[in-house]
Amino acid sequence: MNARLQMEWNGADGGAALASAKAGIMDARQPDGLALLPTPKYLADPAAHVFSDGRLWLYADQDPHWSNDGWWSMNDYHAFSTSDLETWTDHGCVLRRQDIAWADGPAWDGDCVEALGRYWYYFPMVDQIGVAVADRPQGPFRDARGAPLITRRTPGVRSAASGLLVSPVCVFSPHGAFLYFGQNEELYCAPLAASMTELAGPAREVSKPWKYHESPWVYHRCGRFHMLYGRREVEAARLEDERDILARAVADNPYGPFEYTGDVQRDRARTVQACVAGWRGRDLVLYHEDGPDPLHRRIRGELRPRRLDGAPPDSPRGCGPVRARELWLDVEGRHLGVDYHASGGPVERERDLSVEGDGAALLREPGAWVGFHRWRAERPVTRLRLRLRAGEQGGRLVLRAVSDEAMECAAEVPGDGRWHEVEVVWPKAVREIGELSCRHCGGGPVWLHSLSFAP
Repeated sequence: MNARLQMEWNGADGGAALASAKAGIMDARQPDGLALLPTPKYLADPAAHVFSDGRLWLYADQDPHWSNDGWWSMNDYHAFSTSDLETWTDHGCVLRRQDIAWADGPAWDGDCVEALGRYWYYFPMVDQIGVAVADRPQGPFRDARGAPLITRRTPGVRSAASGLLVSPVCVFSPHGAFLYFGQNEELYCAPLAASMTELAGPAREVSKPWKYHESPWVYHRCGRFHMLYGRREVEAARLEDERDILARAVADNPYGPFEYTGDVQRDRARTVQACVAGWRGRDLVLYHEDGPDPLHRRIRGELRPRRLDGAPPDSPRGCGPVRARELWLDVEGRHLGVDYHASGGPVERERDLSVEGDGAALLREPGAWVGFHRWRAERPVTRLRLRLRAGEQGGRLVLRAVSDEAMECAAEVPGDGRWHEVEVVWPKAVREIGELSCRHCGGGPVWLHSLSFAP
């Protein structure tokens, strides 16, 4: 079930990133225009493919809305899909770090591919790489092995180096299936077994392109292996002063050598990451850019003519006006408290360490509210589930939905400091809501973590 949601973003976290989530990633009248992915979430490290259902599927990790501890401390992966590059479906979180028993660090850049009638998500957790599997591209994904696929003990991988085992990307070619990964002086290529959960042989170090730093995106086309990568442009004593440029390279076999053939963009950034997906005879280039700061990033996309040699096309970081588009949210997923427009003053966005990977909207006193508008479902829904928490005084929220008529119901939150799944039932089933608000009406502070809809 899907819902259409147009979100307005008034807080300091989102206003600088996206004034309105009515904008789509592409405009049919400006097919080569550049625009933000239409979501208030801070996202990075895009990985996109067209699957057998004909839809383009985009996977990314999420930069938390809070301070991020001064580092890229991502905790989960999200999925989006589209059939026309104009209207996108947000399928929510599909894989969380807390569900990986062996995870020992942030959820960084990964890749999801389709094979054997299933979907395989290769993901790094700092210096290890795992694989998760799902029966549907929107997940949910689960750890396919219960242990890492690649570690420092994997044959062919150095036992120690200056870089990390990150940025896995899966490539299918007439030579077989391969997994590329690595950072700094390390760039590896490992053959994948038919099971997709094992390696078919040792990893091999690849002859790197000029000034290789990180973030390889490799695909096979026109008989050659093409690579996008982050080229180190500015070396500096302080990490925050270093800058990369997105570059391209090519090789005749999966193990290289990869030859630098030029820059895809001229703009420098603290981190660069991009992918290329073929779309109806052209190439869609998706990449992240800094949002309010380098730790809170956004994804942009550009549809470009395909090069005759199959290489990644130039994708300058320009930006022009685009026509408003709508975002569809997967009703089966959660919509986080940080995704809503709010009343301001008594509403705060804050990190909650008891909820791994997510922030919450804090309604500090009566009168505070969060909400969204223009929600529409494919079939009627009758229930709303909220994840809530309150302090010692407990709390009470009144939920008001405006459809063809106004409806209200209340949610009581126990005062035990724990998170509760609270379900409210509408007086009647609805398919379209013009406005939905969650208003604080009594008690002490209440935290709204997420909500979801159900028939």
